[in-house]
Amino acid sequence: MTARLIGHVKSGITLTLVTGLLLGLFTANGIGVTQSVHAASAGDRFTDFNGDGFEDLALGVYREDIGTNNALIDAGSVNVIHGSEVGLSALIDGGSGTGLANQEWTQNSPGVLSAAKDGERFGQSVAVGDFDNDGYSDMVVGVPSEEVAGLCCNVGGINVIYGSDDGLSTAASVPNQVFNQNSANVQGVAAADDDFGQSVTVGDFNNDDYDDVAVGAPGEPVITSSGTFDNAGVVNVIYGSSSGLSATVVSGTGLADQIWSQNTKDIDGIPAQNDFFGFSLASGDFNDDGHDDLAIGMRGEAATGLSNAPGAVSIIYGSPTGLSATFVPDQLIMEGMNGVDGARGDIDDFGYSLASGDFDNDGYDDLIIGNPQFLAQNGAVNIIYGTEAGLSATARADQVFKGDDIGSDGLEGEEREQLGVSLTSGDFNGDGYDDVGIGSDGALLPEGIFGESDGGSVTVIYGSPSGLSLTFVLDQFWHQNSPNVSEVGLEGEKFGYAITAGDYNADGYADLAIGVPNEDVNQDTITHAGLVQIIYGSSEGLSATPLGDGTGLQNQLFSQNSPSVKGTAEVDDWFAGALS
Repeated sequence: MTARLIGHVKSGITLTLVTGLLLGLFTANGIGVTQSVHAASAGDRFTDFNGDGFEDLALGVYREDIGTNNALIDAGSVNVIHGSEVGLSALIDGGSGTGLANQEWTQNSPGVLSAAKDGERFGQSVAVGDFDNDGYSDMVVGVPSEEVAGLCCNVGGINVIYGSDDGLSTAASVPNQVFNQNSANVQGVAAADDDFGQSVTVGDFNNDDYDDVAVGAPGEPVITSSGTFDNAGVVNVIYGSSSGLSATVVSGTGLADQIWSQNTKDIDGIPAQNDFFGFSLASGDFNDDGHDDLAIGMRGEAATGLSNAPGAVSIIYGSPTGLSATFVPDQLIMEGMNGVDGARGDIDDFGYSLASGDFDNDGYDDLIIGNPQFLAQNGAVNIIYGTEAGLSATARADQVFKGDDIGSDGLEGEEREQLGVSLTSGDFNGDGYDDVGIGSDGALLPEGIFGESDGGSVTVIYGSPSGLSLTFVLDQFWHQNSPNVSEVGLEGEKFGYAITAGDYNADGYADLAIGVPNEDVNQDTITHAGLVQIIYGSSEGLSATPLGDGTGLQNQLFSQNSPSVKGTAEVDDWFAGALS
């Protein structure tokens, strides 16, 4: 990968042309051819909106009511908390001479194009990249329920706000942008229920030093010679340039917009109703050729012999001309196929969430796939490792972790409901191996002061020379009943619904942000307002308290009732329902 673009956190910085012999392992049927809402946590870039070296945190509050007397229901907002020497801080200077004041963005903010409307859910997905290569991170916000040209409902769009010395600003070198499938040169046709923007991810797919954005529209119908398939899904790719994101070549930089589906020439698989191609997205350089590649989750992909849909993941590789299904052959990944571990079930949701990281530090990014419905909602995750020939479950054996595989907390598998509902990666102990955080938003927790609860958890598995390992560094099980973690775990809070990683105090250790969007705040009087928990990295991995060697920081908690955090905590806001 290029030195500038990093797909995951490593040592304090967030993050080939081949024969195709192994790449063909995942193709099927001889057909040639990638918060999810949680996809915002996948393939995270270095998130530094003001270029001060401290990573920042973007939080989607997509159920936020805005406008006079909160007249616009679920219009949505994004809150930005900046990093500093003392970690994330909503205060100017973070109390230490660094950082910026908290920001809140809506489609009614000055300079932001479009206009907020009921139910648009601005912030349901969030991703970060440097689209104009000016050294400041930029933010792309998914608005999957956006009305377009009078079309209702759930047509969708994305809103792009650019970074500057002052952080995100509509007065940056590139002004605010809006894209939808009615935008000039963006392929496809905007229509109701497309859900364009439900997932977004960022990668440099043509290795030109300008980040690009992939946008999932999992509700879009796909028309083939065999008929029209509702909810088959598509993914649009808009390329970066000297002028920011553009659907056309600009001043000799950038590429034309692309649209991908399972009906695209040379893409493996066949479109079908309710495939939801593009439900989740992640990027990574799986063959270490310098071009980022795109993983596309299809939680509803069907399989022969099953009455329902176990799910699948499509991989499209980068090239000098952008994503290509032929430069390196694309792949179709399913459980029980071509060495991929696992038995397909009727409704597994394989591909519901995705993330990438280099878990064995061999230079090839690896892919982790969430499967939260596996074994009656117990959940599981699959890890497929990168090689010179791309992702392979045979050249390097894949891994599967289920609830009952992860034993340091002593809980049984059936108590880990929906393991894999969210995913992220980062090097939490600074040893050079990426680690993975796995959200399980319905997990039954150990007994706290109010008894047991299904408030949710995050499991952390650490990387090693042999990949993710439960023994190289003991796995961790985080929840709101963990020692020194603020708050108390209660029923239905959805701790871990969205997660992301970043080095918020620039100490060389990745930190973990955990969304708890269904949390009640203000002594539980404001129901489902939501909050975010921050657990800092250290020489020994994630720790809720500083260590004796001076690494790590105290656990933090932010809500819209926290001092200096903009906005007001209200019922059903779902603050931190998406993170990047």
